[in-house]
Amino acid sequence: MKKTINLIKTIILSIIMYIYAYFLVIKLCCNPKYKKVRIPKILIKKYINKNLGGETTGRGVINLNFYKNTDLNILKKNIYHEFRHMWQRTYLPEDFLWWTLFHYDIYETNADIYYYSTIEMDARRFANSLGKKDDDIIFKLLPTCDLDIAHYKGQLLSLQMSLYSYLQAHGDDLS
Repeated sequence: MKKTINLIKTIILSIIMYIYAYFLVIKLCCNPKYKKVRIPKILIKKYINKNLGGETTGRGVINLNFYKNTDLNILKKNIYHEFRHMWQRTYLPEDFLWWTLFHYDIYETNADIYYYSTIEMDARRFANSLGKKDDDIIFKLLPTCDLDIAHYKGQLLSLQMSLYSYLQAHGDDLS
């Protein structure tokens, strides 16, 4: 009986998560500013000790972790964050691909580089403001040509951290 009740709870929670997640992405996609971003497929998975979710590059899929999206506010920020990556890939492909294709090795293996990457800072900024801060200022302040030079000189992380500090000092929530 207890297993049946837990299964019913899980199903109900999953349905609520799907409905709310689709409501959010449809609302975002209806904004003319994001008209090129297609409504993604949303998958809710049960990952143990994984991130909140992720966006499957090029496939139009947002993955959500059932165990980590524990309330609607976390789910909302996560949807906004992953949607922003879809926006970056569509509207700023050079910046997005700099990290996810050309420098994927450092982006995925160095936690500090990942955290301070322009695409992650921008996604957190967008999510934490619930879409209010939807400009491309981070990419203008730190274009890929500057990233290339810093990477070549071994100064990528310090450059990224400088931008992070600057944005935080000017009121942006990048946590």
